[in-house]
Amino acid sequence: MRVDLTPPKDLEKREWAFVPLESFPEFVMRRHVSLSSELELKALVLENVPAHVYYSTAYYSDPSAEMDKKGWLGADLIFDIDADHLPKPSLKAAKFEVMKLVRILEDDFGVGKGDMEVVFSGRRGYHVHVYDERFRELGSAERREIVDYLTLTGLKGGKQMERIRRCAEKHSFEICEAKLRVHVDPPVTTDVKRLIRLPDSLHGKTGLRVTRVPIDRLEEFDPTVDAVVFGEERVRVRLLKRIRVKMMGCRFELPPGKAVVPEYLAVYLICRGVALYGH
Repeated sequence: MRVDLTPPKDLEKREWAFVPLESFPEFVMRRHVSLSSELELKALVLENVPAHVYYSTAYYSDPSAEMDKKGWLGADLIFDIDADHLPKPSLKAAKFEVMKLVRILEDDFGVGKGDMEVVFSGRRGYHVHVYDERFRELGSAERREIVDYLTLTGLKGGKQMERIRRCAEKHSFEICEAKLRVHVDPPVTTDVKRLIRLPDSLHGKTGLRVTRVPIDRLEEFDPTVDAVVFGEERVRVRLLKRIRVKMMGCRFELPPGKAVVPEYLAVYLICRGVALYGH
């Protein structure tokens, strides 16, 4: 398996954080790391293979300092849509929410597709990164207003009601709410010092790739296929419970006990904590 890591813009102004693979399954984070180049990032990953890689959505004058001494310069606008937080939890539903969000960011906020990036989180949802510099210096309160607009929270008139009135010309109020409300995770957007997963890295709790998804391919993107990076080689595992999962177009239903499964499934099950390597 070979993956090229492409760091975010201004990587030298961001805080980096790593969870070493050697600590698996414990989650021990090493943070307040500063990097000066893409080459340094790749060298660090190769020398100390991580289970998780994060970087700050914020830009700092001194990323390696403690939080109160970093010197905050601004932050990307980030949205997190988690399938587990939706009325009908599923990755398909999460993708639909992302499509709504992208449309609203374009139509209502004037964000161009070139200033947005959609990323599958590697587990149960999607991140939407907005790099438009108009939003970079917004504080938590202003970002909360954006969340309220998207979630139709505290309808007090203004642009929120205007959206609903336009929709209500064609649909009932309940249908309009479903069409217009976007189920984003508020704390992620309002946190101006958030750590976010590095695209193209692996999610240590699934073994799936944190995958960039072109906006024009979002509808056809299938994380159970497109985010899988390991191969078909057969691997012996011991299943700790009955498993039912779909990956690479195949449905697997296996009882507890010994099994031989494709490498991609073995990695996924071991990372999820429901299987042990070997017999």
